[in-house]
Amino acid sequence: MLVTACGDGKDSPTTAQATAPAPSSVTAARLIPDLTGLGFTLGQSERDPAAQAGQDAHRALFQQTAAPNMGAKIEATVLSDAAAATAQWTSISTALRNPPPDLLGASSSQKDTTATNVGDQSKAYITAKPDPQGNQVWTDVYRFGRSVVVVQVLSKDEPAAQKARVAIAERIRDNAK
Repeated sequence: MLVTACGDGKDSPTTAQATAPAPSSVTAARLIPDLTGLGFTLGQSERDPAAQAGQDAHRALFQQTAAPNMGAKIEATVLSDAAAATAQWTSISTALRNPPPDLLGASSSQKDTTATNVGDQSKAYITAKPDPQGNQVWTDVYRFGRSVVVVQVLSKDEPAAQKARVAIAERIRDNAK
């Protein structure tokens, strides 16, 4: 990736300084929040098998015990810097507008919905129609500094899903600090 900076050169970092990753204790696994306080149980948590070699990526699946038809999936990736994260956020948030058939089902499409506005950048979608069981999927794509996180919440209950979306995003934001 090529990054170009403008300015008079007096305060501009050198190329090596501009491309070096910022020191941070944030890891993809650390971004995955504890959702037990929201009534979720962790079903699976692992390094994302779709991640490229050497990429810091983690995913987790959750089920809500009080509402068996509500679940959440969180995929987090930590990149070298905020510019790389912004580029990835842009790419992913655009691609998820028209997801591949194996992501939400062959007949599913998504439409824009109100973002939670948590994070440095956020974009949100909802499946255009409920599935045969009445469930919908809310997909939120966030950028927190040099991290990109995709959160999907499955639910029949829109108010409960909205509450979960915001609470999950806030917990990820807290972990990103």
